[in-house]
Amino acid sequence: MFIPHAWIAGPQTELLRDQLQTMQQGDTFVMTVPQSPYRCPPGPYERACVVADYIKRILDSDGQVIVLDPHPEITIEKETFEQAFSGIYGDIVTYVPNATLNSVEINPITGAKVAITSVGDFSGKVINVIPTHQAAKIVDDLGLLPIGARFAPVIAASYESTQRPGFYVIGE
Repeated sequence: MFIPHAWIAGPQTELLRDQLQTMQQGDTFVMTVPQSPYRCPPGPYERACVVADYIKRILDSDGQVIVLDPHPEITIEKETFEQAFSGIYGDIVTYVPNATLNSVEINPITGAKVAITSVGDFSGKVINVIPTHQAAKIVDDLGLLPIGARFAPVIAASYESTQRPGFYVIGE
């Protein structure tokens, strides 16, 4: 039983699609928002809306979407997504702020999935964990990351590394 991130197109998004297609009346989709910064900040909130629309229009069901966000509030296009979550999809989406994911448990016999967070446990037929983003291992191997950092600091005007002069970091 796999828990897809589906943040990069291909096998991961296909796996998420296949799992969504197994959802039935009353099932729940649980997803996480990664800790900032991450690529495409509206992406997780958009995904919540797309899945809510799928549940509403295609499944024609009373299913639920639970959005577990480690931030205290929606981080981008706040008014737009608040309106979507409380208006258009108000009967489907539950937005949970300050919810840091600790682990996911899968019952090996029943396949039941539970997201364990800092604010409680959330069960779902499908769980979509979008992990916290960080630079690739090579960036660390080259000494471009300060200890404990997730991304390489650069001089904004040139993208030259602040850790190693002569190294330029683009699209880490």
